[in-house]
Amino acid sequence: MGSLAERIKLMKVVMFNPWDGEAMLDYVHCLCQSLSRYCEVTLVTGSKYVRENRKEKNYVVLSIFKGILLKKRNRLFRFIKLINYIVFLFRFYKILIKIKPNIVHYHFLVLPGLDYYYLRFIKKKFTIILTLHDFLPTTDKKYVQFKLFDTYRLFDKIIVHSAFGKNEIIKNNIKRANNVRVVPFGPFNYVLEKWPPISKDDAKKEINVRSKYLLIMIGSILPYKGHDISIDIMDILVNKIRLDINLIIAGNSRGKSLKYLEDKILKYGLEHHVHIKNSLISYNEIRNLICACDAGIMPYKRITTSGPIHLLQTYSIPVFCSKEGGTEDVIKENMNGIFIDNNDIEYSSMKISEALLKTGLMDKLRKHSLYQYNNKLTWEKIADLTYLYYNDEDIPDTYYWQ
Repeated sequence: MGSLAERIKLMKVVMFNPWDGEAMLDYVHCLCQSLSRYCEVTLVTGSKYVRENRKEKNYVVLSIFKGILLKKRNRLFRFIKLINYIVFLFRFYKILIKIKPNIVHYHFLVLPGLDYYYLRFIKKKFTIILTLHDFLPTTDKKYVQFKLFDTYRLFDKIIVHSAFGKNEIIKNNIKRANNVRVVPFGPFNYVLEKWPPISKDDAKKEINVRSKYLLIMIGSILPYKGHDISIDIMDILVNKIRLDINLIIAGNSRGKSLKYLEDKILKYGLEHHVHIKNSLISYNEIRNLICACDAGIMPYKRITTSGPIHLLQTYSIPVFCSKEGGTEDVIKENMNGIFIDNNDIEYSSMKISEALLKTGLMDKLRKHSLYQYNNKLTWEKIADLTYLYYNDEDIPDTYYWQ
């Protein structure tokens, strides 16, 4: 077949990413940068995209509208968000007509009901691909799930990050197997370049934590992520096993989830052992938190892909996590992490305690985590697979541990 360079045909790709979260913007930046070796890439976004760490880029950024993802939830703001997004989509279509791309590559939907009709319209003229970062909807409302699934069906091809995600798409009759491919979630190398690791002792001084052991749980505080289970585990580790250990929960909260966790902490008397940082945290601060900890704890109740696990692994931090969704594609038992059982809190607590106390085990897990990111998973490889998929080549499903 020849090398990839020999099979290159010039393509125009437009990336659609209205999301304004820092981690997602950096993810898309790395993909665009790597794809620019083969394609003319234009990123269309609705956020303030260009920051210091993204000044050197080989692709075009068009930030065409601000404030599409307003956080307020009352009726007036929902109406303003709808109008803003309609204006955004109109401007986006004008860009598509001007560029005439071979591929329109989505990373997020904003309003699935409106997106459904818009995609039906542009599908007549363009090939549209979706990278589905998290297949599972954050709501249990069936009508919302059905609308999402109907919208997913409009895409010509879908990229997911785990075997679980692919199986769910096939099981729900969204796409046939030949129109879904597994391409791993990329490493957070750009974070390491800007905020390199510091020693555990220095990091602990920065965050003012003095316990012998430290666990961290990163990500938005939502019921399905299992923050309550991590507090149940801390109750046993602190009050029964008597381990000198703290837990930091770092992530912003939505709704009543935060109050529920705070009540649970008071109930177990863990005020001095569990610390919640309920805010959007900068990479500089998260670097200090991660480098200070011994391990991450992620007792997910359901998940497709975990960005926080990849971020922890980038800093060579092992993870205690549940066997949910795509976690088994990333974590290998006693290699770069250890699996815990959400249905047996006592057993999971003992497993965590034994791992932390066992001489040399955590260092071994750290070394394997570092090796995977330095040698196995690169943005160049991810871009190669994505580009070949653009060109209708039959790429194999690719996994983190290959």
